[in-house]
Amino acid sequence: METANQETKTKTIKEIKVVEYKQLIIYEIDSEKPVKIIALIPANMNIVSKINVESGDIVNINKPWWSFLAKEN
Repeated sequence: METANQETKTKTIKEIKVVEYKQLIIYEIDSEKPVKIIALIPANMNIVSKINVESGDIVNINKPWWSFLAKEN
């Protein structure tokens, strides 16, 4: 969880699951953080992080398509 929080700087973890992904056992962490889109519109960005159970390495991070427009509060 610390690895995911350091990389994505999320505020709230909604769910943690252990799943198989591309022949690896991973933690799938569904989290959320408050952002402002174009520095004006408040929103919550959902982020799904996939972390290898054995090594702790980040396998994948999924953010919404509009994440390049968002800045942290």
